[in-house]
Amino acid sequence: LYQAAARLPLIDPAHWHKDLPIIGKTTIAAMNSGLFFGYISLFEGIVARIKDNANAPDATVVATGGLGAIFCDASPIINIYDPTLTLKGLAIIFERQQVTL
Repeated sequence: LYQAAARLPLIDPAHWHKDLPIIGKTTIAAMNSGLFFGYISLFEGIVARIKDNANAPDATVVATGGLGAIFCDASPIINIYDPTLTLKGLAIIFERQQVTL
């Protein structure tokens, strides 16, 4: 939206938190709420479908990355937050690919 509409501001996820009103009273507040709760609804829906498809209703859900902490407080489906999980995985792959001389 920011690039396509000259008067709309760039939205900063640093302002997102679980206590945002679901309906914003200003354009900026509405954009923040829409994006924040939209992302939550998106990943909750995807996780529900994956759990259903895999017949794994009790599967553990791990959030990772910089924005993971923001969503952990706002979504009950996230069980674990590990901000560096992806980097840990890459380190394991790197170690396994090393050739011993």
